[in-house]
Amino acid sequence: MSRRGDWIRGFAARVFDARTMEHVVDPAIADLQAEPASAARYWAVVKAVVCCLPEAAMRAPVAASLSFLTAVAVIALLETPQLMAASTQGVLQPAMFLYLIPQGVSFALTLALTVWIVCQFGGHAMSRRAVDFVVAAALTASAASFAVHGWVTPAANQAFRVAWAHRAGLPAEPARGLSELTFGEVRERWADALRNPGTMNERDLHFLAVSYEGRLAASIAPVVFAVFALLIARWRRWSRWAATATVCLAYVGYLLYLNESNLTAIDGLWFGGAAWYPLGVPIVASLIGSVLLTRHSSVGASA
Repeated sequence: MSRRGDWIRGFAARVFDARTMEHVVDPAIADLQAEPASAARYWAVVKAVVCCLPEAAMRAPVAASLSFLTAVAVIALLETPQLMAASTQGVLQPAMFLYLIPQGVSFALTLALTVWIVCQFGGHAMSRRAVDFVVAAALTASAASFAVHGWVTPAANQAFRVAWAHRAGLPAEPARGLSELTFGEVRERWADALRNPGTMNERDLHFLAVSYEGRLAASIAPVVFAVFALLIARWRRWSRWAATATVCLAYVGYLLYLNESNLTAIDGLWFGGAAWYPLGVPIVASLIGSVLLTRHSSVGASA
């Protein structure tokens, strides 16, 4: 026979870690079962569970699910503009969805790792073993991002363009652009442009620089975002979730905003700078978080 609140505890046990269950959920359930039944008692338990959602560390399956959903959402957002263009031109076919996945998988992996760290370790001090695991995961994601952006994405992008051309009935396959060149090929072009100034106009130089620097920036992003997530995981309540959402949305928004029409203006005087600007958001947030935590620790120690 089930007792009052068992269904609420069953839900909470699937979401929260053992520490949260022991110190927050179980005492609230015990009060509910020990006192006369009423809507107010149930509401108090539900409120305790809801308030714990942003504060407590979550169980691994829940954190992994939210991380996976984040990755899917990022890939979908980054694919949408090109898929909509293909649909408008009447050349969309199912294979194009797969061809565009590599160009977004690195960014998706970066933000998914960020969400996972905040979900898994939010609100609790991390052990040295946990920190080492996160660092190893970030470095692995960084290496994978470099390989994907350097070689897999160019091939997939060219396959997308070839499929578009065939669907549109064009007689010849399109020539590879900068996005379809491997990392080594782009690096050689950039080095040649630096050795021979004046051979390319300024606009093309910006495109070439961002194509080269962008692959490096995307490869470093997992490490930068992991450091950011490790720092804000110690923040309280809704602040860490607000910071996570703001930084992640700003990153994806910037990627969607950066296109051929505004790249030169964004890049400014620093060739390739547009590729590095979005990493400034988690870096600044990390620095602010470090300062605030240091001050909070100092105040607590003095008190």
